[in-house]
Amino acid sequence: MERPWGSSGPAARPRRRPRGKREEVDYPGLLIGVAPLFLGLAVLSVVASRIGRGTDLEPNRYFGIRTRHTLRSAEQWNAGHLAARPALLACAVVTATGYLTAVALIVAAPGTRPTGVVVLAVTLVVAVFLLITAAVTADRRARRLETP
Repeated sequence: MERPWGSSGPAARPRRRPRGKREEVDYPGLLIGVAPLFLGLAVLSVVASRIGRGTDLEPNRYFGIRTRHTLRSAEQWNAGHLAARPALLACAVVTATGYLTAVALIVAAPGTRPTGVVVLAVTLVVAVFLLITAAVTADRRARRLETP
């Protein structure tokens, strides 16, 4: 006898995992998914550090380290970016190295896949810390150049 509110049988039941079984994580998919994030962090860090070398880029609201003090004048903008340059370059190196290490752990050595995911997470935390350090350094240097 068919029920009026829906179908019966195995198709109507929700699929459940057997107890004690884990779902396999798609590690290559994870690497492909986070690649734009890590590539973007590395490229952003390198380009922002190039501003510190002296470019024609004036203070703007779209690109660079934008704090209240770095945006006040071109001199403060350039001084702030120059002071932040070591942290920005370190961020680029850490990001690229961490991502490539995670790729090597996940692809080359399948037994170390969870370690590769931990490396990705730690790399992201360190990169964000370095970006914050760069912004604070740039702001402090620009603040020192203010005329009282």
